[in-house]
Amino acid sequence: MVASEKSLEGLDREALAGRSAGAREWGQIRDGNDGGGWRQYLDGEPIHCGAVLELQELECRSDDYGEYTVRKATGIVVCYEVAWVHGARVGMLHLPIGGHEFSKPIDSWMRFRWARRTP
Repeated sequence: MVASEKSLEGLDREALAGRSAGAREWGQIRDGNDGGGWRQYLDGEPIHCGAVLELQELECRSDDYGEYTVRKATGIVVCYEVAWVHGARVGMLHLPIGGHEFSKPIDSWMRFRWARRTP
């Protein structure tokens, strides 16, 4: 077995161990309606303003064939809000960094999971 095959085998075991330990999957935020009208959902659960979510991190790589993006197993904690943009409701992500507030509309390619709740 070549060294690179051994490292891949180790990664496979690590990934399987993470799944069996209850690793949470990443999902898309979906639009829907409830009794009060438009709402966004994650894993079938309604998202409320101020909810804390994890946004899946991406890593940009390149090789001889070009550039590509890899989804990482880690995420960054963001706050969910709703804003009116050009007369339409839009899900927004907020992240405070160093006394500054950064905002970004939610895009369809983004993946999320509920942030871990600590007792």
